[in-house]
Amino acid sequence: MQDQLFDINTYVVITKDPIKKITNDLKELLKRWKSKGFIDMDNRINFLDVTIMIKNNRIIFDNYNKPTFSGRVLNFYLYHPPCHKNGVIISLVDRILLLSHPQFHQINFKKAIELLLNNSYHQALIFSTMNKRLKYHSHNLRQEKTLPLTVDKFFTIPYIKPVSESFIFVASYVHKKVAYTIPNTLNKFIGRGKDKLSKLSQQGVVYKISCHDCGARTT
Repeated sequence: MQDQLFDINTYVVITKDPIKKITNDLKELLKRWKSKGFIDMDNRINFLDVTIMIKNNRIIFDNYNKPTFSGRVLNFYLYHPPCHKNGVIISLVDRILLLSHPQFHQINFKKAIELLLNNSYHQALIFSTMNKRLKYHSHNLRQEKTLPLTVDKFFTIPYIKPVSESFIFVASYVHKKVAYTIPNTLNKFIGRGKDKLSKLSQQGVVYKISCHDCGARTT
Protein backbone atom coordinates (compact mmCIF):
# COMPACT_ATOMS: atom_id res chain seq x y z
CA MET A 1 0.00 0.00 0.00
CA GLN A 2 2.79 2.41 0.89
CA ASP A 3 4.58 1.63 -2.37
CA GLN A 4 1.41 2.52 -4.29
CA LEU A 5 1.03 5.82 -2.44
CA PHE A 6 4.63 6.81 -3.15
CA ASP A 7 4.06 6.20 -6.85
CA ILE A 8 2.02 9.20 -8.08
CA ASN A 9 1.07 7.31 -11.23
CA THR A 10 -1.10 4.92 -9.24
CA TYR A 11 -3.62 7.43 -7.92
CA VAL A 12 -5.24 10.79 -8.65
CA VAL A 13 -6.06 13.44 -6.03
CA ILE A 14 -9.61 14.70 -6.50
CA THR A 15 -10.31 18.08 -4.88
CA LYS A 16 -13.87 19.22 -4.28
CA ASP A 17 -14.07 22.88 -3.41
CA PRO A 18 -17.63 23.75 -2.27
CA ILE A 19 -16.85 27.49 -2.23
CA LYS A 20 -16.89 27.73 -6.02
CA LYS A 21 -20.27 26.00 -6.27
CA ILE A 22 -21.77 28.13 -3.49
CA THR A 23 -20.45 31.31 -5.13
CA ASN A 24 -21.88 30.37 -8.51
CA ASP A 25 -25.23 29.40 -7.01
CA LEU A 26 -25.41 32.70 -5.11
CA LYS A 27 -24.62 34.67 -8.27
CA GLU A 28 -27.42 32.90 -10.14
CA LEU A 29 -29.82 33.43 -7.25
CA LEU A 30 -28.99 37.15 -7.05
CA LYS A 31 -29.51 37.50 -10.81
CA ARG A 32 -32.97 35.91 -10.54
CA TRP A 33 -33.90 38.09 -7.57
CA LYS A 34 -32.74 41.23 -9.35
CA SER A 35 -34.67 40.35 -12.51
CA LYS A 36 -37.84 39.88 -10.42
CA GLY A 37 -37.37 43.18 -8.59
CA PHE A 38 -36.55 41.70 -5.19
CA ILE A 39 -33.21 43.59 -5.24
CA ASP A 40 -33.27 47.30 -6.08
CA MET A 41 -30.73 49.26 -8.12
CA ASP A 42 -28.60 49.92 -5.02
CA ASN A 43 -28.09 46.18 -4.43
CA ARG A 44 -30.37 46.14 -1.42
CA ILE A 45 -32.86 43.48 -0.40
CA ASN A 46 -35.38 43.68 2.44
CA PHE A 47 -35.85 40.49 4.42
CA LEU A 48 -37.97 40.26 7.58
CA ASP A 49 -36.71 43.01 9.93
CA VAL A 50 -33.46 43.86 8.14
CA THR A 51 -32.19 45.38 4.92
CA ILE A 52 -29.23 43.50 3.45
CA MET A 53 -26.89 45.53 1.22
CA ILE A 54 -23.44 45.29 -0.31
CA LYS A 55 -21.01 48.19 0.13
CA ASN A 56 -17.30 48.04 -0.66
CA ASN A 57 -17.58 44.28 -1.23
CA ARG A 58 -18.99 43.77 2.25
CA ILE A 59 -22.43 42.67 3.36
CA ILE A 60 -23.92 45.07 5.91
CA PHE A 61 -27.31 45.21 7.59
CA ASP A 62 -29.79 47.89 8.56
CA ASN A 63 -33.13 47.87 10.35
CA TYR A 64 -36.19 47.64 8.14
CA ASN A 65 -39.89 48.20 8.70
CA LYS A 66 -42.47 46.99 6.22
CA PRO A 67 -44.61 49.61 4.43
CA THR A 68 -47.58 48.32 6.44
CA PHE A 69 -45.85 49.14 9.76
CA SER A 70 -48.37 51.14 11.83
CA GLY A 71 -45.84 52.88 14.07
CA ARG A 72 -47.60 51.56 17.16
CA VAL A 73 -46.02 49.78 20.11
CA LEU A 74 -47.27 49.19 23.64
CA ASN A 75 -48.63 52.58 24.66
CA PHE A 76 -47.27 54.03 27.89
CA TYR A 77 -50.74 54.67 29.32
CA LEU A 78 -52.02 51.15 28.80
CA TYR A 79 -52.66 49.06 31.91
CA HIS A 80 -49.40 47.09 31.82
CA PRO A 81 -46.61 46.72 34.39
CA PRO A 82 -43.57 49.01 34.07
CA CYS A 83 -41.33 46.06 33.19
CA HIS A 84 -43.36 45.50 30.00
CA LYS A 85 -42.89 49.13 28.97
CA ASN A 86 -39.18 49.03 29.77
CA GLY A 87 -39.01 45.88 27.68
CA VAL A 88 -40.32 47.78 24.65
CA ILE A 89 -37.46 50.29 24.93
CA ILE A 90 -34.89 47.56 25.55
CA SER A 91 -36.06 45.56 22.54
CA LEU A 92 -35.68 48.61 20.28
CA VAL A 93 -32.14 49.23 21.55
CA ASP A 94 -31.15 45.59 21.07
CA ARG A 95 -32.64 45.59 17.59
CA ILE A 96 -30.53 48.59 16.62
CA LEU A 97 -27.28 47.33 18.13
CA LEU A 98 -27.56 43.72 16.98
CA LEU A 99 -29.27 44.05 13.60
CA SER A 100 -27.78 47.20 12.07
CA HIS A 101 -24.34 48.43 11.07
CA PRO A 102 -22.79 51.14 13.31
CA GLN A 103 -23.05 53.69 10.51
CA PHE A 104 -26.86 53.49 10.82
CA HIS A 105 -27.05 53.62 14.62
CA GLN A 106 -27.58 57.38 14.89
CA ILE A 107 -30.51 57.56 12.51
CA ASN A 108 -32.04 54.36 13.92
CA PHE A 109 -31.88 55.66 17.49
CA LYS A 110 -33.54 58.87 16.31
CA LYS A 111 -36.36 56.85 14.72
CA ALA A 112 -36.73 54.75 17.88
CA ILE A 113 -37.01 57.83 20.09
CA GLU A 114 -39.63 59.36 17.79
CA LEU A 115 -41.55 56.08 17.81
CA LEU A 116 -41.59 55.97 21.61
CA LEU A 117 -42.58 59.63 21.94
CA ASN A 118 -45.48 59.06 19.54
CA ASN A 119 -46.64 56.26 21.86
CA SER A 120 -46.68 58.58 24.91
CA TYR A 121 -43.41 57.45 26.52
CA HIS A 122 -41.76 60.11 28.69
CA GLN A 123 -38.47 61.48 27.46
CA ALA A 124 -36.71 60.90 30.80
CA LEU A 125 -37.75 57.22 30.84
CA ILE A 126 -36.62 56.73 27.24
CA PHE A 127 -33.12 58.11 27.75
CA SER A 128 -32.54 56.54 31.18
CA THR A 129 -33.55 53.06 29.94
CA MET A 130 -31.53 53.43 26.75
CA ASN A 131 -28.43 54.51 28.68
CA LYS A 132 -28.72 51.52 31.02
CA ARG A 133 -29.05 49.14 28.09
CA LEU A 134 -26.09 50.69 26.27
CA LYS A 135 -23.96 50.29 29.40
CA TYR A 136 -25.12 46.68 29.66
CA HIS A 137 -23.95 45.91 26.12
CA SER A 138 -20.71 47.84 26.61
CA HIS A 139 -19.95 45.86 29.75
CA ASN A 140 -20.73 42.52 28.10
CA LEU A 141 -18.36 43.25 25.21
CA ARG A 142 -15.44 43.36 27.67
CA GLN A 143 -16.50 40.20 29.49
CA GLU A 144 -16.10 36.64 28.29
CA LYS A 145 -19.46 35.02 27.70
CA THR A 146 -20.14 32.14 30.06
CA LEU A 147 -23.22 30.03 30.54
CA PRO A 148 -25.21 30.90 33.68
CA LEU A 149 -24.80 28.44 36.52
CA THR A 150 -28.46 28.73 37.51
CA VAL A 151 -31.67 29.29 35.58
CA ASP A 152 -34.09 31.98 36.71
CA LYS A 153 -37.41 30.61 37.90
CA PHE A 154 -40.67 32.54 37.62
CA PHE A 155 -44.21 32.29 38.84
CA THR A 156 -47.05 34.10 37.11
CA ILE A 157 -49.69 36.32 38.67
CA PRO A 158 -52.27 38.71 37.19
CA TYR A 159 -51.13 42.31 37.18
CA ILE A 160 -53.21 44.45 39.54
CA LYS A 161 -51.52 47.70 40.47
CA PRO A 162 -50.09 48.04 43.13
CA VAL A 163 -50.96 44.67 44.69
CA SER A 164 -49.04 42.50 42.23
CA GLU A 165 -45.83 44.52 42.56
CA SER A 166 -45.66 43.71 46.28
CA PHE A 167 -45.09 40.04 45.38
CA ILE A 168 -41.61 40.89 44.10
CA PHE A 169 -40.26 40.91 47.65
CA VAL A 170 -42.11 37.70 48.52
CA ALA A 171 -40.68 35.95 45.45
CA SER A 172 -37.14 37.02 46.30
CA TYR A 173 -37.29 35.03 49.54
CA VAL A 174 -37.82 31.80 47.60
CA HIS A 175 -35.32 32.80 44.88
CA LYS A 176 -37.92 33.32 42.18
CA LYS A 177 -39.02 36.16 39.94
CA VAL A 178 -42.49 37.42 39.13
CA ALA A 179 -44.01 37.38 35.65
CA TYR A 180 -47.21 39.34 35.10
CA THR A 181 -50.24 38.53 32.97
CA ILE A 182 -52.83 41.09 31.90
CA PRO A 183 -56.35 40.06 33.00
CA ASN A 184 -58.19 42.54 30.79
CA THR A 185 -57.66 41.38 27.21
CA LEU A 186 -59.75 40.98 24.07
CA ASN A 187 -59.42 37.19 24.01
CA LYS A 188 -63.11 36.89 24.82
CA PHE A 189 -64.00 38.69 21.62
CA ILE A 190 -61.08 37.95 19.26
CA GLY A 191 -60.02 34.35 18.75
CA ARG A 192 -56.46 33.33 18.01
CA GLY A 193 -55.84 31.98 14.54
CA LYS A 194 -58.47 30.42 12.30
CA ASP A 195 -61.69 28.79 13.34
CA LYS A 196 -61.25 25.11 14.10
CA LEU A 197 -62.49 22.64 11.51
CA SER A 198 -63.16 18.96 11.77
CA LYS A 199 -60.53 16.61 10.37
CA LEU A 200 -62.77 15.57 7.48
CA SER A 201 -63.30 19.20 6.48
CA GLN A 202 -59.57 19.85 6.33
CA GLN A 203 -58.76 17.11 3.82
CA GLY A 204 -57.94 18.16 0.26
CA VAL A 205 -57.83 21.88 1.08
CA VAL A 206 -55.09 23.96 -0.55
CA TYR A 207 -54.44 27.53 0.59
CA LYS A 208 -53.06 29.84 -2.09
CA ILE A 209 -51.68 33.36 -1.57
CA SER A 210 -50.94 35.43 -4.67
CA CYS A 211 -47.96 37.81 -4.69
CA HIS A 212 -48.83 41.50 -5.04
CA ASP A 213 -45.88 42.41 -7.28
CA CYS A 214 -45.45 39.32 -9.47
CA GLY A 215 -47.20 36.18 -10.63
CA ALA A 216 -45.75 33.94 -7.92
CA ARG A 217 -48.05 32.07 -5.59
CA THR A 218 -47.52 30.46 -2.21
CA THR A 219 -49.43 27.28 -1.41
